[in-house]
Amino acid sequence: MPADCPAKKTPSFPRYFPPQNNIFPWRHPGISRLHFPIAPCYRCAIWRDLQSEPRANMRTIQPAQPGDLNALLALENTCFVTDRLSRRSWQRLLVRPTAAVLVSRIDNALAGALVLLFRRRSHTARLYSIAVSPQHRSKGIGEALVAAAEALAQTRGCRRIRLEVREDNAASRALFARMGYTAFGEAPLYYEDGATAIRWQKALPHTE
Repeated sequence: MPADCPAKKTPSFPRYFPPQNNIFPWRHPGISRLHFPIAPCYRCAIWRDLQSEPRANMRTIQPAQPGDLNALLALENTCFVTDRLSRRSWQRLLVRPTAAVLVSRIDNALAGALVLLFRRRSHTARLYSIAVSPQHRSKGIGEALVAAAEALAQTRGCRRIRLEVREDNAASRALFARMGYTAFGEAPLYYEDGATAIRWQKALPHTE
């Protein structure tokens, strides 16, 4: 998974995010709000939300802040039964330069979160985790978070994103297929409960 590599350079977030998908301008976090040392694993707690539904009227997607810790932990405990991230893991993610935590807000309330991992000298980003609050599902938040992650990965020089999805999570697999991801392998007994993971990837546009 991501190597532990000290990064003294603050990652460059775009001042303005592309206008599609009703995603609003970024605010530069000042310091990297990024990732941690856990085994590679894609977890998705969107399920039915991943079916395309009408989008929410207004929302923002931004890098997570230290003050989001309690809300991120509450979202984690609400959305996942196994493979949960601990408080310490979230604390590391929020400051780790080889990861990015993106959050979706509706009316200033945290509605979803996504974790993206990077490796130094690698052109591949790993989408590690994504979750959407039950009361905000079926609003396109999951798709918007993935699109934001793709745009961020491009700014970091990545040429592809890879992830793992539970074999029994048909909604997630359908979403990623629609967004241009292709399955390329399996990992038996990948999750804590013994479920198999399907590996997915997508090539990202890049310029020399």
